Amino acid sequence: MSLPVADSLERASPAGLPRHLVEGRAYTPNGLIKTVGLDEAASLKASLWRAELLDAATTADPNFISLIHHRGGGAVWDMAAPDERATTDVASVHSNVESRQEWRSDGVVSYAHFYLPTTFVSSVSETLFERDFDLDDLVYFRASRDHAMTSAMRAAGAALFDFEEPSHLMLDSFAMLFAEILLRRFSVHERHKELPDARPPTPAKIKRVVDFIETHLDQNLTLARLADVAAMSAFHFVRKFKQSTGLTPHAYVTARRVERAKDLIRQGRDCLAEIAFACGFANQAHFTTVFRKLMGVTPGQYRREVEG
Repeated sequence: MSLPVADSLERASPAGLPRHLVEGRAYTPNGLIKTVGLDEAASLKASLWRAELLDAATTADPNFISLIHHRGGGAVWDMAAPDERATTDVASVHSNVESRQEWRSDGVVSYAHFYLPTTFVSSVSETLFERDFDLDDLVYFRASRDHAMTSAMRAAGAALFDFEEPSHLMLDSFAMLFAEILLRRFSVHERHKELPDARPPTPAKIKRVVDFIETHLDQNLTLARLADVAAMSAFHFVRKFKQSTGLTPHAYVTARRVERAKDLIRQGRDCLAEIAFACGFANQAHFTTVFRKLMGVTPGQYRREVEG
């Protein structure tokens, strides 16, 4: 669950937050627009900012890999590399090796941070390559226009910051995407051949997950929980599930929630807020946003159509 900015930073222990987020709050007190994923169960944490960077300094945090997406405004640069300037739609990563980084910007800039737990990246590395991941394995980059990374950042920003309450499954999905891109394109492991995975999907395991989803749609499902039901690693589960259903776990769960909501609307018994809760949406606003995106109409409009 995401909290209002002021409450989230006061209630959460600084030890449990990405250090860059805490430091950023200190040097841009009015620049933090939104945070998501601050509870301990979330595999990805993110923050959206709009501020002018004058005396912005950050220090290393070995518990998180901090990815930055420059969304708009003037250039941003690290004082240690003033010629490498980030402009609109480029990606950078905070170094976890250097002890301190100092940042400047040309005027007000808009940027998003995505905080990926190092332990999560390590688990994906073990699945992909049977190799441990260390922060020294990461190739640090500034102002990269890598298409895979910037596309993932645009998609994550649009999803996480537009929804009032991004689900754990959505956060898990983007964490997996970022981890795979980092390992394949920005780490020493890119030289290593990925372990073969030619085994076909196991129908019984996938059906077990599908049945589990149907009976737990009202809960905040996580990728780890679904992978446990399938008795697979999270990375392999995502692949096998998509091979079997044609959808990622997050897209499948979203589609099933909308279908169940449609059934409940047609039955005409519950109010829309109750239907949202019964189908696992964070609230009625979240329900309306997702329903309209998939169906082209709001739940209220859909109800009027079926009743008319």
